[in-house]
Amino acid sequence: MPDYSYKITPGLRLVEEKYSGPVGIEFINQCLEKMSGDKNFDPAFDIIVDFSEAVFDESCKRPDMLGQAAECHDRANLDSRSKTAVIVSSPFATACAMLFLRRASTRNMEVFSTRDAAEKWIGARPPEA
Repeated sequence: MPDYSYKITPGLRLVEEKYSGPVGIEFINQCLEKMSGDKNFDPAFDIIVDFSEAVFDESCKRPDMLGQAAECHDRANLDSRSKTAVIVSSPFATACAMLFLRRASTRNMEVFSTRDAAEKWIGARPPEA
């Protein structure tokens, strides 16, 4: 059974998402719509998406589904100045994440294998003037 949780920390301007279990594109899209509809969500916040305990299903292999995920991502109106760090743990998840990056709009997004590396990258953003 797939599981999803998120935490929005306005003081840090950060959203943390966590997926576990078997997940597919439709489930990920539903979760993104839920999170982006939260009253505390701000599109300018940085995001850490943790897929390290998730297992991507076959829908993640299909180019049309990755395109659908990219469209859903773009509809969330994420600010082009914010960063998204994606954490994955398997070669298949890494490949899916890299393909998604190519399909999504021009976002400041990177893929990492550890939370530490993702947090360091997110923290590298200079303060807004």
